[in-house]
Amino acid sequence: MKAIQNIFQSLNIRPVRALLAAFACAMLFFANVLPATAATSAPQQGEAKLLDVQGETEDTAKSAPPDLKEVQKKSEEGLNEVQGAAGKDEMISPEDANATSFEDKVKEGYKNIFGN
Repeated sequence: MKAIQNIFQSLNIRPVRALLAAFACAMLFFANVLPATAATSAPQQGEAKLLDVQGETEDTAKSAPPDLKEVQKKSEEGLNEVQGAAGKDEMISPEDANATSFEDKVKEGYKNIFGN
């Protein structure tokens, strides 16, 4: 046991601990920075669409309240009165998704367990 203690005492572990602490700090820094850079890799693409929606919103807010016919006519153009059809092609509907619903997974699991 004394031999093992002498080996550990003879080793200078202080620089190794300093390197490990520096590595941990660098990992924490990059873990916090990289998601932000990934999210803003192409910020100009979404900004133009948002500015269009914001402009429509401001125009609607400044004008007199629209009557029911005008609202219905405008809402038939797209998703809602203000947004219109902006962003409609980026939306994912349940028909477009290639995912299995929770209900289907439960039914499949039930069939696997009980064989019905």
